[in-house]
Amino acid sequence: MKPLAGVLLALVVAGPSTGVAFGQTFEATRAIEEVKCQRFLFSNKCVTVETDRLHWTFTQAKLGFHVFGRTWATASHCTHVDATETKCLRSISISTDPEWNRVLWGQAGTFLRLLGTGGTPADGPYHFLGPLGVDITRREGEWHMSFIADSRNNRIVVIALGSTCKCVRWLGTLDGSESGTPLREPYDVAWDPADTWTFADDRLFIADTYNDRVVVYKVALDLVAWTMTKTYLNSFGTSGSSATQFSHPQGITVRSRTGTSPFGPPPLWADVYISDTDNHRVSVWLYDASNSSTPGDPSAAAQSATIAGSEFVGITQDYYGDVTVVDRARAVLVKFAKFTGSLFTALKTYGGTASWNTGNFNHPTDAAVIPHYWQDASGNLIQERLPYVQTVEQWTSTTGGQLHHLGVDADELAVTPGQCDATLTFLFTAYGDYTVRIVNYGTATVVASWTRTGVTSGRKSEYWNASGSPAGLYTWFVDHRNAYGDETQWRTSAGPSFNLSCFTVTASVPEGVTEGGTYGLTGSSSHPADSWTWERDGAPWASGQNSSFYVPQDPGAEYTIAWRLTARRTSDGTWDSDVRNTYVSIPSDPPPPPPECPPYCDQRPLAPRMTNRALAQQTSPPRRNHHLGSGAWIGERPMTGPSVIQFYSFTGQHEGRGSTWPNAFGGDRDVLESVADAKARARVAFTQRTFAAGLEAYRMRVVAERTDGSERYIGLALDPELGRRAGDDLLGVDTETGLIWVADPDSGAIGYRLTDVPSGARIAVRQFSTRADTWRPDPVSDSAAYAEISASAHAFTGKPGDVRFLIAIGPVASAARTVDVGFVLVTAPSLAELRERAASAPGSVLSLFADDTIPSTPIGAIARFHLTQAPPDPMAPDGVRPISPALVPGLSTTTQSTNIAGTDQATLRDAVRRHGITALAFAVPDGPQATVKVRIYDPTGRLVRTLVDDTYPSGAYRAQWDLKDHRGRQVAPGVYIAIMEAPGFRSMTRLVVVP
Repeated sequence: MKPLAGVLLALVVAGPSTGVAFGQTFEATRAIEEVKCQRFLFSNKCVTVETDRLHWTFTQAKLGFHVFGRTWATASHCTHVDATETKCLRSISISTDPEWNRVLWGQAGTFLRLLGTGGTPADGPYHFLGPLGVDITRREGEWHMSFIADSRNNRIVVIALGSTCKCVRWLGTLDGSESGTPLREPYDVAWDPADTWTFADDRLFIADTYNDRVVVYKVALDLVAWTMTKTYLNSFGTSGSSATQFSHPQGITVRSRTGTSPFGPPPLWADVYISDTDNHRVSVWLYDASNSSTPGDPSAAAQSATIAGSEFVGITQDYYGDVTVVDRARAVLVKFAKFTGSLFTALKTYGGTASWNTGNFNHPTDAAVIPHYWQDASGNLIQERLPYVQTVEQWTSTTGGQLHHLGVDADELAVTPGQCDATLTFLFTAYGDYTVRIVNYGTATVVASWTRTGVTSGRKSEYWNASGSPAGLYTWFVDHRNAYGDETQWRTSAGPSFNLSCFTVTASVPEGVTEGGTYGLTGSSSHPADSWTWERDGAPWASGQNSSFYVPQDPGAEYTIAWRLTARRTSDGTWDSDVRNTYVSIPSDPPPPPPECPPYCDQRPLAPRMTNRALAQQTSPPRRNHHLGSGAWIGERPMTGPSVIQFYSFTGQHEGRGSTWPNAFGGDRDVLESVADAKARARVAFTQRTFAAGLEAYRMRVVAERTDGSERYIGLALDPELGRRAGDDLLGVDTETGLIWVADPDSGAIGYRLTDVPSGARIAVRQFSTRADTWRPDPVSDSAAYAEISASAHAFTGKPGDVRFLIAIGPVASAARTVDVGFVLVTAPSLAELRERAASAPGSVLSLFADDTIPSTPIGAIARFHLTQAPPDPMAPDGVRPISPALVPGLSTTTQSTNIAGTDQATLRDAVRRHGITALAFAVPDGPQATVKVRIYDPTGRLVRTLVDDTYPSGAYRAQWDLKDHRGRQVAPGVYIAIMEAPGFRSMTRLVVVP
């Protein structure tokens, strides 16, 4: 779209070139950027125009005579006649000249016509006496209706202006006599399209200046018969200074809109802004009607503050509803924010010196925003935004007008700093967008920034939570642009500097580890601190400012360690923490080189062949413990969704009694585990008997409360460790004998043969791996774990590695409270001998164990409130649902236990990225129900979402977040803060949203 057609009475207009930056609000914009030669029909001259405003002396110099005496008001419309024409090609403008009692109208760049002369109604049409305010219809097409306040003739004149024929038609007048009181020197008139396209239902609002009222008419214009039908509707206002009174109002503007109603046709609402001149204020009235033919119900809505010494005259409203009014006495323009509810406040005052210098005005009398209206395919009246306003100014020989660009300012920037936060305030003078940037003064780096779009005018307040920022001096800026879309560059306003004294904890950890060894952890803080504590993957690691950790030399191992360092400022008890990650990637061992063969090796006699047993006795190195960890799983799928209790978990989400990982085969001959759930409790006991060399019998007894009838599955979770290297073991199953075996090339083999399983249950072996080339991920959610324990087929990686797997057994009857599983654990120096020993194992082992029972009273319980980020479960329903405490990272169910599980952060981030959701896990301790609230905030401290707000019994729960705010909008990637509040408890954790 080309820019609109120009200034008041412009002889020619060309749009601003792309290389010219627009000014701020009410900064003069050159309407003519090029030297052009145009013909004007009234003079048939070719003149060169080189000015950014049209004034009295200019017309004398260029045309040889003065075009006007002293202008007062103007109105124009950006339009075209044919839809194929360039927009605004045939814009019509009209202005009043009360000194020479006539009006001027024309089309920018094409023609300029003078209309009328001095006289009274008795002299016939086109006679004016002191014409002041003027308005024009703003519709596409040939004809434009103009309404002129012929003040000293006490009437409103209605004429039609033709864009193509360059002709005028007289349609009639309005004098207010239908009200019983004729108009008395009306200063201004405002056209209201009544929110429709047709000319048949327009309304006029008249500032009846010396009757101290506003008069409302409906006018219907027939462009075929060239007639006007007028209907007096009503009037409002009386003389005085109260909220419902006026004192010589001299300016008026109106905007209507169609409302909604479930009971009938939509109502027609209008906001009317009036320059209440001698009361030194601007008044807002609401004029609500059922339609344009029905008198409205006027009500005084608000008044601006009284401004002493002001003389408010012309008034206009921009596309976004802000109001600009001319103060003739002080030579300024005052801008008010759009009326909302009960608020109508001044935004900014422009000018103040009577001059033509940029930003000042020469005794201004009128301001008019240049709009563009058009009709869409459905016949609706559409108003298009245009970022221009023109002023009419009077100053002896330079009377005329000037065009201005509607920009936006950020003014009155102020800051209220706290110890580690700041509240930033500023006045935003127009509808637009802004970005707040906070800069560390010492390093000149941007430490925080955020953008708001589509922001209304008014005073703005932004909060910055500076947690984690170093102490020191900061400054801030507001980058801003208007909402009209024509500003390609953001403008900047600078705010005052401020100091912060944040308490910041910084953790230093190795970012990448590629070989085994002991590595150091160090911490620092911006102020003296105590109570230093380290956590590893959500579990307590060490107390103290410095610590270390050991990485085993496991070839092929890849995992991430999540560290959190927390400390307390000694001066005031403020806490802070820092989170860092260590990525461990141990290269795989290269294959051993082939043995060297001397030249005569093929001539040496062959050595006698040794049996496997003899070879093992000669070469077998000392073996490590058979199991790093082992335990049981219990899986169910009730109506609330899948749930798996893990007494030993490959992802570290296990529940245990001691300070180490639970290990049913690692020396505890009677390992008793327990877990408390919001709806059920379960316990498992392992009992062992040795009955032959290399053969051990085990009974796993599971005791669980009855459920709602869903199928139940149980499983053995196993992490065997053979030999000196962790990445060369192989897992397999002999389908004929049912032997499940793990073989190591340098230390023998270990096997498991299930002898006693519940009737109807099937057995499946499910292997997991962290090796990139044999990836079967550990189940990190209830849904994933349930899919593994309920599977009916084996799943192997098929390659040597660090073997970890689950023996899934089920389904078993859910009505049975106690389930026993018997199996034999076999060890041998080779796989072949393992198979021989397994063949000699008995077919059943349960008879070896006494019929003892597990006490029904749990030995552990949830002892405290807890909050942490948890892996999401894409198959789980939305909202809050109970889960096993084993799936709550960092939760211990006994006060004595220090075995707090963690979550692999890399796996967590991958799950968030894949599923587009994240989750929080929280726990409520044993005891009465508790009210829990969990809220999510962005880094600036703004509330994003209330995720939990209800009362819960003792248990563990997962609350899934779909990464949307309370309005359903997707949040941006970044770090968010979750805060849990419960009776006597408040905790915070970070949530990472990845792109």
